[in-house]
Amino acid sequence: TKMSDPITIPKVNNLLSTAFIDPSTSIEIISRLSLKAKYIELTLKIFADTLALNLAEYEDGIDYKIQYLDLLIKFINFLGVPFAYQLNEPEILNALSSCYNEHPELKKRVNTIFNLVDQAISFDKDGLEMNEYVKLVNKLEPDFKWTSRKPKNDFENSILRAQDVLRLGLLTNSTLTFQGDAKKENIAKILACLDKIKALKDSADLFRSEYLPIEYEFLSDIMLKICEVENSLLKYSKDIQKELEAQEEQKHRDRIERSVITIPRKKMEALEQELHLRTYFTLNEILIPDEGERIEYKSYYYPFNEILEKTLQKTICSFLNQKGGRIYLGVRDDDKKVTGLVLTPKDRDSLKLDVYRLLNDFYPTISHEDLIKVYFLPVCDENKKAIPGRVVVKILVKQGDQDKIYSVMKRSLKCFMRKDGFCKVLEADQIISILKKKWSPGGGEDRVNPKEFDDPKPENLIDLKFVSAGKKLMKEREEEKVDSVQKAQNSPNKGKLDHQDSQKVQKSPKQGDSNQQPKKKMNDLLDILQINVPRNRETHGFKLTGLPYDTTLEELNALFKDYKLAAIPKVIQTQATNDAHAFINFYEMDQGVMAMSEIDGKKLRNHTLKMCVQKK
Repeated sequence: TKMSDPITIPKVNNLLSTAFIDPSTSIEIISRLSLKAKYIELTLKIFADTLALNLAEYEDGIDYKIQYLDLLIKFINFLGVPFAYQLNEPEILNALSSCYNEHPELKKRVNTIFNLVDQAISFDKDGLEMNEYVKLVNKLEPDFKWTSRKPKNDFENSILRAQDVLRLGLLTNSTLTFQGDAKKENIAKILACLDKIKALKDSADLFRSEYLPIEYEFLSDIMLKICEVENSLLKYSKDIQKELEAQEEQKHRDRIERSVITIPRKKMEALEQELHLRTYFTLNEILIPDEGERIEYKSYYYPFNEILEKTLQKTICSFLNQKGGRIYLGVRDDDKKVTGLVLTPKDRDSLKLDVYRLLNDFYPTISHEDLIKVYFLPVCDENKKAIPGRVVVKILVKQGDQDKIYSVMKRSLKCFMRKDGFCKVLEADQIISILKKKWSPGGGEDRVNPKEFDDPKPENLIDLKFVSAGKKLMKEREEEKVDSVQKAQNSPNKGKLDHQDSQKVQKSPKQGDSNQQPKKKMNDLLDILQINVPRNRETHGFKLTGLPYDTTLEELNALFKDYKLAAIPKVIQTQATNDAHAFINFYEMDQGVMAMSEIDGKKLRNHTLKMCVQKK
């Protein structure tokens, strides 16, 4: 479900209230709130604030909290690990602890939550490091029996695979020694760990199309931690990069030696041109053209590490200095299998900027608009249906100017040429020789027809919306989080449940002896919380359709000013049809039928209002 605007605490409140009015919508609402972990954070804030309220003076306050705990149980059942993992925060843990000690019915539901979370995380409880949550459970239930099991689905297998690699990386990083002759041993450890990380990044089935956005985000956060460990290991020694380059070159030579298929040059050129004209790829297909002077395959994971950025710079430089070429990211170089990269729209924008940023140090200065283009080609399944978010990134590099040789650095010349599918750094005498040839009459590299770089526009992509592991995107998420909290605190609308409202309820002064004061009704709280009455109160619900998209609460109140409603109406916008509907609740069925019959068929800003009776 596409969100029409950013979700805030008031909007989450509206969605949760809708779930209380009409439980049949709860799964749809949970799905909407599972688009981002940030939305779940806001949801849990509301849960924590509500469950922490002191509602002892309200006769149905316990029932009110039971509603929230029951909905919390639905969230855990539907979302599993990504939701359960966020229960490790102190605010929600304190609220659960309060409910546990407040009433037997609340305690029963908190125990249900403990059991459900245990089932969700028991395939890797220690690895997920929910330490604060585990402490609370052991404190409240000293005899709680934690379970252990194997992963039960692809998503849990993906988590376990990523967690195993992360644990290996952290262990390798922590056991490096810096004394005596340990350097060689350290390099061997690091290379073995980097090999495991590369294998995980090259995997085509780590991110699957059926995963929920919040599941993508959960895995992506683990991958970000792995990338941070990888960068730390790569900075250990310059020998690491040299060794990795040597390994790659040796692997390439081994592939050439093992290759038994010999394709005539002209036919291979035709196959290469056919590859460049493609507008989509199929997952796990094996491409025919080999890497060479004008083709480079890489199965990089985004965001790129420092070594991979340098490799891209060298490859782009070598293509500029010869006949141009294409870099295909998302194709394994060892077997030419298409795996694709999982990228969100923001990832694609960020990746394109990162590629152009790599050109900043080039000499002579180049304009990416003239010489470099970045395409995103969809990766499809066997039925030719685009897999959401999965793409092959094609970096098209045109042939450089005829009288120039390009360097990846301005301060000192560092030029590259392609040979046998590898980028070779040029020595000073080679650079001089090439420049002499370029500047001689009729000299220089054979010119390529510019039309050969007119690649077609890719097929349409199916976007995947989730917050990915890019460092810039992670920073952006934190900024959005702070900004949304500040907006909620500064909002003039005090009608939604937020932290300030909670304090108002808890600190409201009492008159006289509280022991003699009669219990209040939850309806008295509606003016502050604007939350619907508990589900155990008998009400009769109606649905009013045909509302303008921007219908206000004031307009609804004006429609029903002569009738006593059981709850404040909630407006639900539908972006696809550009209209809205509202749920109207009455204590008396007859009153509801009378009110809705009078409104049925009326006009509200040229919209015809229609009544639908809801079973409730």
